[in-house]
Amino acid sequence: MLKEYIDAARSKKVIEYAPLNIRTANVILSLVHCFQFRDLFGYDMEHLFKANPKQIKIAKEFYNDYLQFKKNDKATEAHHLIQKWAIVLNMEKYFSLIEENEYRLSKTTTENIEQGTEHVMEAEASPAHTEQVDFAGEPAGQAAVTMYCLSALQYFEGMGLPEIQQCGFEIGLLGTEGIDSRDHNKKYTLKSIPDKEFTGLQLLSYMYVAFQHIDPSLNTGLNFKQEFQAAKEIYEKENRDTRNN
Repeated sequence: MLKEYIDAARSKKVIEYAPLNIRTANVILSLVHCFQFRDLFGYDMEHLFKANPKQIKIAKEFYNDYLQFKKNDKATEAHHLIQKWAIVLNMEKYFSLIEENEYRLSKTTTENIEQGTEHVMEAEASPAHTEQVDFAGEPAGQAAVTMYCLSALQYFEGMGLPEIQQCGFEIGLLGTEGIDSRDHNKKYTLKSIPDKEFTGLQLLSYMYVAFQHIDPSLNTGLNFKQEFQAAKEIYEKENRDTRNN
């Protein structure tokens, strides 16, 4: 498992496609696991993560928190530790802590995800994407992205943030394995949107729209701002026309 964490931390595709705050949190929490592995088995793999000093500092603070909980026999209060780490990493908006009975009675766990505050933690500089997806100067490509963004806006209409997050994150994870935006014959499927096939460009457009809902400041590696704005104007006009009728 630790080797997989290291591969994820150093993967060029993860760096290219995964949102910065998600990737940063993953590296820090993986380092905490690395420190525990070191203390249990005497083998230190911290250097293999190629983490920056701030990430290492936070991970060491988290591990010290864990050691204190362990020393004071506070296993039943571990949820407080989880909540504290989530706040530091600004991940608290992606989950919620609820009583066991409440969880069992809930329709779906994703409905309990809380909307948190805007991401403010900057553990490292925003990554320079090696391949920015951009259709500037390609009218056909721009038109396709605009229509796909419009389709996404229509699909997400009325959805709660947790459902949109589920879709956006699933596409983001799929992107770590590579999404070909130029091959119109290759098709992809999503668990969050069953019974539908997507082209690579359509998937990326849906992801872009999803992250406009989740956190527009995140660098997704997609330069679809102009196309999204055009799609948004069409979408809003359609809604106005519908209300007027």
